[in-house]
Order: sequence, then C-alpha cells, then structure tokens
Amino acid sequence: MEKPTETTRNTKLTEITKHKKWLLLAILFLTAFLIFVFSFSLFAKSENEKPSPETVKQALQKMFPRLSIAEVNNTPLPGIYEIVGESGQIIYYSPKGYIIFGEIWTTNGTSITAERRMSMQEKRLSKVLENLPLDKAIKIGNGTKTIIEISDPFCPYCRKAHEALKDHKDITKYVFFLPIHGEQSFKGIAYIVCSANPAQKYDETYSGKADDQIEKFNITPDCQQKVENLLNEHVKLAQTLQVRGTPYFIINKKPVEGANIPLIEKLLKQN
Repeated sequence: MEKPTETTRNTKLTEITKHKKWLLLAILFLTAFLIFVFSFSLFAKSENEKPSPETVKQALQKMFPRLSIAEVNNTPLPGIYEIVGESGQIIYYSPKGYIIFGEIWTTNGTSITAERRMSMQEKRLSKVLENLPLDKAIKIGNGTKTIIEISDPFCPYCRKAHEALKDHKDITKYVFFLPIHGEQSFKGIAYIVCSANPAQKYDETYSGKADDQIEKFNITPDCQQKVENLLNEHVKLAQTLQVRGTPYFIINKKPVEGANIPLIEKLLKQN
C-alpha cells in the first residue's frame, strides 16, 4: 500500500482550506440574502398594514362615539391623519395614540391647515353659490362687481368694512344678516328691513348715524314676523357656509373672513 507523500498531504490540505473558504463565503452570502429578504418583507408588511383613512375613521368613531367626523385624509406627514369634523374643524390624529390640535406649518412658513381650510371653504362655496337665495338678501347698489356680505349692524368690524367700501360706486352688495349682539342686532336689522328704503337705512345704521333712532325704534308685530322669517333664511345660509363671525364676504367665489380690506380690494380688482 502506497503512503501519501508530504507534498500530496499539503496539496490536499490546501484544497480543503479553499473549500472551507468558499463554503464560509456561501454561508455568509446566504445569511445576508436571507436578512435582506426578511427585512424587505417586514417593510412591505408594515406598508401594507398602514391604516387606510376609512379604517382610521371607523376606529375613531368607536373610541369617540359622539365625535362627528365628516372625513379622514392622509397628510404629507407619514402616520398623521387629517380629521375633519362636521363643523369644518380640522384636527390631526396618529394611530400611536395622539390627537393634535392646531395647525401644521412647513419650514417655509406655509400653513397646510389654512390651505386645506380654504380649499374646503371654496368647495362649499361652489355648491352654495349655485342656489344662493339672493332674493332674500338686502340689495345695496347697482355696480358690476358683486359682493355677498354676511354681517351684523352693530359689529364694529362690519362697520369698518362698510366705511372702507362706501365710496365704491361699481359694486352691488347682497347683504345677509347674522345677529350676534342679541336684541340690539335684531332692532338694527328691523330698522333696515322694515323701512321703505332699506339701502338708505343700511348706510345710516352701518355708519353709526342711526344708533339713537334704532334704540327708540318701535317694532310692530308685522315687522317682527318679517324679520324673524328673513333671519331664519339668513342664519341658515351662515350655518351652511360655517360662518363663525362677522363680517364675512364672498367675492369672485372667494371667501373673506373679517374686515380684511386689502384682500377685499385685491379681489375687487380681479373682478
């Protein structure tokens, strides 16, 4: 029987060493591949299990049965959902157990909350304007530019807006009333509505010239009924538009909240 030489033994050891190295590399490669596949599957599973807005809505309604939710939407922030209430209020929710009140801003100073609120207002406006009851409004002027106004005769900001716009001869205002000062507002509205010349009384009231006359104004039963019927229509419109304060304007199908005179002037120039 022939015995292996020293050279033969060394050659075999070298081959065995090479095989071990390749086997080790194969094991390392296979391990790395399996880790990659496992990680990818976890990521895909995580993405697939991300709750849909509808799922979030259903979960919130179970947690808060009294919460009236109009819609749930994704936001640019991963894992944060926009919750829109029936009243139009916007809050934010994370399924990790957080509810966020307030606005979300970008680093360049843009409020995405304000942009969404404006977008929703314009969407509501487009529907409301299709059936706007202009015959129920008090018409002021005969200009080519139209302003829809929701105001209160004793609201100081409404009077400020009137002062800024009174010299515009190119506008027509359709005024709807939203009484926020109780009996005083009702009497001021009655003073305008029940007169023979509502446009003139509107100017006197909103300029403050008729405050003394309004205080002494006697509202007849017929006038009382007329104003109540009219205010039912006006308040209903304000609620549909989700008006939270006066004055409120619609110009060029754009909403203007408050006596924002620069914005009003800008929109009038576009008309």
